[in-house]
Amino acid sequence: MKRPNLNSRSLRYPLLTAYQENFYRLHKDLQEAFDSNTDEHWINKYLDWWEGYFRPTSFDSHTLTGEKKSDIVNLIGFAKGELGLGEDIRLTSKALDLVSIKNSIFSIDYPVPSRNTNLELMNKISLTLPGRVSIFNLPPTEIYRLIYSHGLEVFSQTYNIAYAPWELDAWAPELAFCFDFIDEVWGISKYTTECFRKSLKCPVYHMPLSIDVPDVSDVNIFEKYSIPKNKFAFLLMFDLNSSIHRKNPYAGYEAFLSAFPSAEDVILVVKTMGEPGDVKEKMFFERLSKDPRVFIIRDTLAKCEVNALIAQTDCYVSLHRAEGFGRIMAEAMLLGTSVIATNYSGNLDFMNDSNSYLVDYNLIKIDPSEYHYVYDNYWADPIVSSASRHMREIFCNRDASRRKSVAAVDTIEKCFSNRANGERMVNRLITTHELLG
Repeated sequence: MKRPNLNSRSLRYPLLTAYQENFYRLHKDLQEAFDSNTDEHWINKYLDWWEGYFRPTSFDSHTLTGEKKSDIVNLIGFAKGELGLGEDIRLTSKALDLVSIKNSIFSIDYPVPSRNTNLELMNKISLTLPGRVSIFNLPPTEIYRLIYSHGLEVFSQTYNIAYAPWELDAWAPELAFCFDFIDEVWGISKYTTECFRKSLKCPVYHMPLSIDVPDVSDVNIFEKYSIPKNKFAFLLMFDLNSSIHRKNPYAGYEAFLSAFPSAEDVILVVKTMGEPGDVKEKMFFERLSKDPRVFIIRDTLAKCEVNALIAQTDCYVSLHRAEGFGRIMAEAMLLGTSVIATNYSGNLDFMNDSNSYLVDYNLIKIDPSEYHYVYDNYWADPIVSSASRHMREIFCNRDASRRKSVAAVDTIEKCFSNRANGERMVNRLITTHELLG
């Protein structure tokens, strides 16, 4: 694939390189700080910022000169991160191991809003890209940033696959340049695959994520946080460092109140990270803190603790507006916890009426202030009354919910295990190697 020269001059702003223009277009904070509509000197100010704060790095020289091996795959991502993207690269590595595909890890270590302390892949981490194929477990915007900052010539020597999460129903055409260095895309769900196929010129293949959970039988999270064990527990999880509008916990709490307006043998556990920002978020947490049936966990938990929390609750609730895949929902299903979720987007790869409780919704246009890179996109507005009916149903009919949970475990184990995903990946990589010769 021919790679564009991002050091060439921008056609629109000749004082900028093509990359500098694209980087500006990707970051709303830069557009606000250097407003092209109101400040005639914005380009000079932006370039001053660029020289002062943007420092490209480089790989070990072996990366540029060493021979690429056809039997190794490079995996690139947040290998040490205690976040979903970190779990993506770690499970991709495990899946490839199970089908005997050697893989080398290039770990991105710049700061993220979570702990960067997972050492599971330490013995695989390399400062080079020894393989002929590179798989990026990163969002498209991060891939673009990484490729430029670490050297365009490096990634020109590998066949680049974007195993890229994305939550909305379309990719903005003006951001298509994020895929300039990508040879093919792996969509993490049918929903994401279709989104990229509508928007991109490169090949896009459906490659759902794998799900794996550790043994959590000896981890007692309820005891640690003094959560009563003799009540039926619903669980909401969301990260305030991400988009609260997309995760939509407001609807989850409203559904809980509608289903159980008075004190019953039910509780709501709320696991969150970060601090509330705007007035709406602060008011929401004030409401939660005043409800004696709500237990809030703000601490950053290890992966095994998160899974133990899911396993020890009776029902996980996700009234999301959109999900690229929905890893937490799939993990809850594998752990045998009932799941109530919006009947929309990536979670439909593994959720249906026989193994979970799907919530009706209306499609609404996304307010650009509520999510990034919005381009005439729509997402779901889950119907609270539908969710509250499911809450009552699970609470009142435990036998039926257990039958669905058994079916849910079977779905995840058969179709979304590390081995199943490894077999999907190896079949595609065999074709890729044939293309490379």
